[in-house]
Amino acid sequence: MTEGEGLSAFFVLLLLIIAGLFFGYAVYGYFSAAKKIRFYKDLLANVDQNELAGKQRDIRNKALEHQPGDNITPARKILCSAELKDKSLRAVNLFWMLAPSW
Repeated sequence: MTEGEGLSAFFVLLLLIIAGLFFGYAVYGYFSAAKKIRFYKDLLANVDQNELAGKQRDIRNKALEHQPGDNITPARKILCSAELKDKSLRAVNLFWMLAPSW
């Protein structure tokens, strides 16, 4: 094997290792997200859309019991239910932002 072939083989191996790391991270993210989705589906399993606003406090307390110490940090998106003008409910992403008042 010549020096150029060895260098090419090294770069190909390096690229394969990097691709494997990113693939592993993607699989980890998939299973982490699936776990969170499963938790929220179980949390809302017995709640009808019409009861959602009335049971919001109970649902929030259950969610906080599941993940104690999970604070809302700046720029972190939070899934919330919002009541629109026509009295329908909609899931929206909200976030807290540190911004000056001026």
